[in-house]
Amino acid sequence: MYYPKPLSEKSLDKLYKESGLTTEQTDFLHKLFCAAANLYGVIPLAHLWEVYKDLSEKADVPKVKRKDMIAFSGIARREVQPYYVSEIDELYTEEKRKDLDRQIILRSLIRSGGGGLVVFYDLVEKQFEKPYYVPEDLLDFAEIKETEENRKLRTFLGNLRVTEKEVTDAFGKVTKCRHTGKKLKNFSYFNKYEQFEVDYYGGKTAGHKRNEKLLREHLERYRGTEAEKLTRKIQFKVTTGSDSPTYVIKSLVEELQEVGVVLDIKLVEELTKVIYEYNNNSQLMQNRGWKPVELRAAMPPGDGPKIIKMGPGLKQLIKDGEIDLDEYRRMVEAQGFKLEE
Repeated sequence: MYYPKPLSEKSLDKLYKESGLTTEQTDFLHKLFCAAANLYGVIPLAHLWEVYKDLSEKADVPKVKRKDMIAFSGIARREVQPYYVSEIDELYTEEKRKDLDRQIILRSLIRSGGGGLVVFYDLVEKQFEKPYYVPEDLLDFAEIKETEENRKLRTFLGNLRVTEKEVTDAFGKVTKCRHTGKKLKNFSYFNKYEQFEVDYYGGKTAGHKRNEKLLREHLERYRGTEAEKLTRKIQFKVTTGSDSPTYVIKSLVEELQEVGVVLDIKLVEELTKVIYEYNNNSQLMQNRGWKPVELRAAMPPGDGPKIIKMGPGLKQLIKDGEIDLDEYRRMVEAQGFKLEE
């Protein structure tokens, strides 16, 4: 994705003075754009204007005009922010550029490489026709804070203990386990794919030069304890909808096995419950900020719940005892769907 280089502080100050925006307005718009990116993941400028009008009826916020928001977006695009302000033709090459079609996109959704926009395109499709969640305290989302749901998930994962003395990685290689007896909250770990990426971009792979930008990106993604890393990974998948809760559980069980954590039936059931509760009670980007348990009430009345059919993969997981059917049905129904077996 093409994106212009950031301007110097001196150049940005000049643009803000020329815009006619007051300090109060610019401070507010910085918070509004950041909050929208954190809560929705992606939002067109035209929709953000509607969100602002809704918010202004609920909270005491500075008065801004649509032209002010447009002017600000053009300047913020040249700043280093936790979000991008992308022109529509930078994302969809056949589209013609219009100010209100600018897209505010959370930076972490855009990945380096050929598939960098995959999550963005998928998220836009999943958000289609869903209403925006516009709480009175919307600006509080400008700061990233650990939610109660994230804390519960991180705590559960952190208390899982490595029991195996030998582990088999994703490539089938058996090695001695270095973390036997430790809980996931007490050590850091790169799985085989993560270690390969770090080595590759770190220049440790034959024939490949060190790439500082991509190395920093991957190290940031994999930082912290194993419990913290897994929590962030699950949060990303669930909130963007890039993986279903069922697949999140399946891939998590596989990753835990590579670390050396083997779950018995009871722990699998507990894990399933934790993931479903996390999914149902978290404010998701794919739902434009709504929790699944609240979205159904916010949606316009329709012809009844949509049907989700159980595929062979899900049926096998239920048969193997890795997924609890009743828990899965409750999760599906909480999102306004009906499960067809």
